[in-house]
Amino acid sequence: MRRWFHGRETLTHNSYVYERQWTRLLGEAAAKGYRKNVKPVKIVKALLADQSDFLLRYRRVLPAAVLSLTLLLALGFGLLLTRYVERQERAMLRIQVVELASGIEQRMNASEALLRASATAFAFVPRIDADFFSSYFKGLQLDVASRGMIAMGWTAPVGRDRLHELETMMRSEGDDDFFTWPVTSEKQIYPVLYLEPQNPVNHSAIGFNAYSDSARRAAMVRAFDAGAPRATAPTVLRQEGWETDPTGFLVYAPVHDAISSARREAPSRRSFKGFIFGVFRAEDLIRTSIPADQAQKLDLELYDITGGRRRLLYDSRPEMWSARSVDEGNRTTLVVSGRRWELVVAPVSAWEYRDLPQRLLIYFLIGTAVVVSCLLAGIMWFAMRAAAATREALDRETEQVEMRTILLRELNHRVKNTLATVNSLAALSREGATDVASYYAALNGRLRALSATHDLLTSSDWGDTELRDIAEAELAPFMGVKGQIVIEGPPVRFEPTKALSLGLSLHELATNASKYGALSTITGQVFLNWHFDRENRLHLRWAESGGPAIVEDRKQGFGSMLVEKLMARQLKADVKLSFPPTGAVCEFVIPLDKQKGAAER
Repeated sequence: MRRWFHGRETLTHNSYVYERQWTRLLGEAAAKGYRKNVKPVKIVKALLADQSDFLLRYRRVLPAAVLSLTLLLALGFGLLLTRYVERQERAMLRIQVVELASGIEQRMNASEALLRASATAFAFVPRIDADFFSSYFKGLQLDVASRGMIAMGWTAPVGRDRLHELETMMRSEGDDDFFTWPVTSEKQIYPVLYLEPQNPVNHSAIGFNAYSDSARRAAMVRAFDAGAPRATAPTVLRQEGWETDPTGFLVYAPVHDAISSARREAPSRRSFKGFIFGVFRAEDLIRTSIPADQAQKLDLELYDITGGRRRLLYDSRPEMWSARSVDEGNRTTLVVSGRRWELVVAPVSAWEYRDLPQRLLIYFLIGTAVVVSCLLAGIMWFAMRAAAATREALDRETEQVEMRTILLRELNHRVKNTLATVNSLAALSREGATDVASYYAALNGRLRALSATHDLLTSSDWGDTELRDIAEAELAPFMGVKGQIVIEGPPVRFEPTKALSLGLSLHELATNASKYGALSTITGQVFLNWHFDRENRLHLRWAESGGPAIVEDRKQGFGSMLVEKLMARQLKADVKLSFPPTGAVCEFVIPLDKQKGAAER
């Protein structure tokens, strides 16, 4: 029972599905204007043909179109995704630029605050000597390298006439090889007196006349006028003892005597004691301001743009930067100790690995899309080939079915014609027969003639048949003596219906000749010849000679009437039958089709 119910449910479901499909197809047919009296099967075949013709017509183009479209979609998707990632990266880079600039500003603000505080402390010290400066620096317990500041120093103005006194004082404090260099024509000289931390590099700068350098001199003047720390323009720190001559800058903070300033209520040259300054190497400043992992992934340039001039302060990769274009969004300006700086940032090749998983995902998606596109195009190509092969097979099968139908119809038509011919022959043979034996002999002979012509038509696949072949087939039984029947004429062909009628006519003429005419004796002859005239007509002539004498008032027999009827009806020929004493003569004038005249000839 369970199987029965399951089978019933399946049948019901399938019937429902088929009903919906038929309803959809018939609805499409109604929309397309198919007539209501057309059978549903023909409607469905027409709809399926309409749907498949388009696919088969463009079976070579559709796979390429699908491949191109899917590839374009995949590449477009990859391009959009790549641009989205690049926009995110640029936005992140802009954020990093701001963060880096903020880090540099914070580092310099802290160093500037240290110099301000030191200047304030020095203002209350009556005399600044080597011991005080060293103790002060050690008391700060600062790692100047962590601030980007490589040294902290003191310089004070000295007149040229007091240089000897200054050198004597410095040597008495323990600096035996102190001397001032270079000595210029300026009235005031600013030698570097103390520089911490003490190391060979810093010691080599002791005694250097800072006022001899234009960048340092300009910064000192601005710091004195502003009463606040001021930085120099980018300068080479060769005086500080580096072999590679690194680029850097110095920040000078003016120091005024606190007591004198309080009395005068404003700083003046009389209260001025000197400058406390910090020495900064640009590379160390960037290194201490930027995390190491970011520094390896970024190309950095730092410019001093004060006063409209653009001076390079730092370049992380000078050999690569010239070939790199920088987005305007990767630039930012910062103010450091009275100077305007510009920070320029660009990603290096290593920076691409920052988003490596994301980029790998993009490449994977694009590759997958390309593979899927190729698979879809391949599937469609194979489907088109299968559909084309199926369609060709169906077309061949349809042609074969149509051919079989045509052949069956032709066979039916020919059988009917043959039966009608046999029926006519039987009826006509009865009219000329005197008894059953004569009736049988006449009908049998005519059926044999019909059979002979049928054999010829079968051998030619029921195509056009040569007149000579028809004549030889029909007259073969009557050829007793060689040369008794002479056949002459150019090649000419007849279609099956005309060939049958012509064969029967020749058979009747030969039968009459064998009974009453030239073929009834050994000495008699029959001449069958034909030719064409200018009007595309065939003149066929049957002439007998050497036979028995013919009675002049001889009546026309059944065979003669059959010939006239067959030739006149089937071949539309003009028939002229005469019986001169020499023998019977029968002439046919058969018109040939103008369109088929050349083929029949």
